Amino acid sequence: MKGAGSAPTYEIVDLRDRTAVAKRDLKSLKHTEMVVLSDDAFSNETVKRELRESSALLCLKSDKPAAEVLKKSVSPSQPLLIAIPNDFVGVRNLYWSSLDALSAQPIVDQMKRIRADLAPLDKRATYFSDSRPDRPYRDQFLDAFRAEKYRVITVVCHNDGGKIKFPDGTTVDLSEITAIAGKNGVLPIVLSCNTLDHIGPNYDGLVSTRALDFEDIASGLLEADRFFKEGSCRYVGDYLYAIDTGIKTGSESQRRLGIAIKSVGGGVAAICPIVMFQSRSEPTSTPNK
Repeated sequence: MKGAGSAPTYEIVDLRDRTAVAKRDLKSLKHTEMVVLSDDAFSNETVKRELRESSALLCLKSDKPAAEVLKKSVSPSQPLLIAIPNDFVGVRNLYWSSLDALSAQPIVDQMKRIRADLAPLDKRATYFSDSRPDRPYRDQFLDAFRAEKYRVITVVCHNDGGKIKFPDGTTVDLSEITAIAGKNGVLPIVLSCNTLDHIGPNYDGLVSTRALDFEDIASGLLEADRFFKEGSCRYVGDYLYAIDTGIKTGSESQRRLGIAIKSVGGGVAAICPIVMFQSRSEPTSTPNK
C-alpha cells in the first residue's frame, strides 16, 4: 500500500487467525510492515515474545480486516492528547512518588525541552501538564473519547501496569478507554511503554512491544506532522508508518539528552539525576512513557 503524495510504501500484514500466525516468523517482521493481530494472537505468550524480539515496534490489535483498519482516514486536525508534566509535583505523580525536588528538577527541565520541541503540534494538541488543573485530567481525557467527533485519537502517556497516569495524580485504565472508544467507533493510538503486556481482550487499537522514550515519541509525532504537511498522510497506515519512522530515527541518534536513574531489582533504590549526552550504544534510563 502507498499513501498519497510521497508516502513510502509499506506492507499490510494481516495476522488475525492462527494459521496466518503459524506460517509467519514474527521475529522477522520489519519496520516497513504494518501488522494487525487479533485478540486470539495476543493471548499467545509465544506470539508476544516473538513480537518483542522483532523490529515491529508498533502494531494494531483488531478483529477487523487489516486493510479496513489501516485504511481508516486520518487528518491533521485529529486530537492529540499528551501527558507531560511541567513541575516537580507532576513528575512525582507520573514517575516516582519518592522523588525529592532536587532530583526531579532535571526531569522537569527535560520535559519542558520536549514540550518546546512539540510546539508545531500546538494547534491540535491538548497538553495535560499542570499538577493542579481546574478540572481533573482523567475527566478531560475520557471526554475526548466520548465526544464522538473523531475516529482516531492519539495519546502520549506514561502507564503503570496498564494504568495511564497524569500530572495531577489521576489515572485512567486502558480498559476504560476500550469501553468508550469501542462504543463510539474510535481507534485509540496509545503511545506508551509495553502496552503489549497490559491490554485486555476487548481492546482494539495501537500496541507497543517495548519501552518508548519520550524524546523518540516526540520525533515520531513531528515526523507524522511532516507527512501531513506534505499531503503524504491520509490513512492510519500512513500515520503509523510516519510515527514508527520518527521513533526509529530518534532512537538511533548517536547523542541525545538522558537522565541517569539507578535502580535495583526493578524498583528505584537511588535516583541520581545527571543531565548528560549519552551514546545510544550505552544503556539509557531516560524516563519512558
